[in-house]
Amino acid sequence: MIEDARMAFQNGLNPAPVFFYCSRNPAEPARSNPHAIMASITRQLSSAQPGYPLLPPTVAAYKKREIEGFASGSLSMSESSALIIQLAEQFPIIIIVVDALDECDPEKRT
Repeated sequence: MIEDARMAFQNGLNPAPVFFYCSRNPAEPARSNPHAIMASITRQLSSAQPGYPLLPPTVAAYKKREIEGFASGSLSMSESSALIIQLAEQFPIIIIVVDALDECDPEKRT
């Protein structure tokens, strides 16, 4: 399965594996913030490969927020979740790796 995902990525059919490494390091507070995790996953899935155009669900989400006057603001957790699902539907296979999730802020982890 990993080999199939690698071949699909090389052929432009799938994104590269999406990843986020959590950490409780006070010098990098975003590394333990669930919003940062979701934003990173969303950003990485928004294009099949670096340099490729943004995928239609991302463009649609931006345009919707632009109409509402919040194009530059961060997505909420539910907006990020919905967009990740829409982006995942664009590919036959995606791989998402979140390492050290136990390092995520316990107050915000759920």
